Amino acid sequence: RIRRPDGRVQEVQSALNGLPPGVPRLQDISAGGFDGTSALLRASLPPGEKGPSILPFFMDSGIVIMRDDGTEGDITAGDGKFVGRAPVDPNEVKRALVFLNGLPPGEPVIRGFKGRELDPAGDLTVADSVQKFTDFLNGKPVRLPIPIGVAPSPDIKPLPVPNPDPKVPPITPCNQLPTWQKTLLITDLSVANDPVRTFDPCTGKGTPMGAWSFGKLMSDIANEPVSGISPSDFARRWLRSWMVDQTINNDPVPKRPTMMARILSKWEAASGGPDKPL
Repeated sequence: RIRRPDGRVQEVQSALNGLPPGVPRLQDISAGGFDGTSALLRASLPPGEKGPSILPFFMDSGIVIMRDDGTEGDITAGDGKFVGRAPVDPNEVKRALVFLNGLPPGEPVIRGFKGRELDPAGDLTVADSVQKFTDFLNGKPVRLPIPIGVAPSPDIKPLPVPNPDPKVPPITPCNQLPTWQKTLLITDLSVANDPVRTFDPCTGKGTPMGAWSFGKLMSDIANEPVSGISPSDFARRWLRSWMVDQTINNDPVPKRPTMMARILSKWEAASGGPDKPL
């Protein structure tokens, strides 16, 4: 599912089916010229591909008009090179830098692939990302790694979304106290402490790496055979994310700076040191 620029959520397949075939694709996308509130986007069509002189580029903040008509920053009309200006929240960039600086410099942020196989040569590491964000804040052009599909005309109409089933109540955010006990939350201890599926390392009761144990759940999420990230590294990265303010499901989540001293540092010490697997 995707969240559209107008805030509505829609199934991806439905959205794609609403676009005509042959939608042009921008590539070699870079951002630069950051002036504190907005940045200049530059992109081009693949060689030999034709498209209209004006393309809307969908972003979280709205639609950016990309131009190849010789106006508003575009130098040569019809050369397949587009320019547009996009709003940017500098605080979001700074928050990303704080988060990245808490990770190991060599850890991949984006994995490189050749076909279906991982290709470390194509990885975008933490250090690479920090450099990109720093260059961007200094107004330098930064190449973005992913080709983006765009809508075929600037006057595209929002796709219709079917009316919701009247028998299905709307979803209420769970940050509202009265709704907590209305969610699917199991509190019966005969279930929550099932010794076949859980393990208590303090008492030794239960099943190590049982289906509901922390170790098993973190291992499943990390999915090391596919991701190449060990459960230990995944847990470290997750806990370090507590060190910065975040927005999760549109809810502000303040940082918890004492987590490092109270949890991760003690865990690392018990595991033999910060360079050892947890």
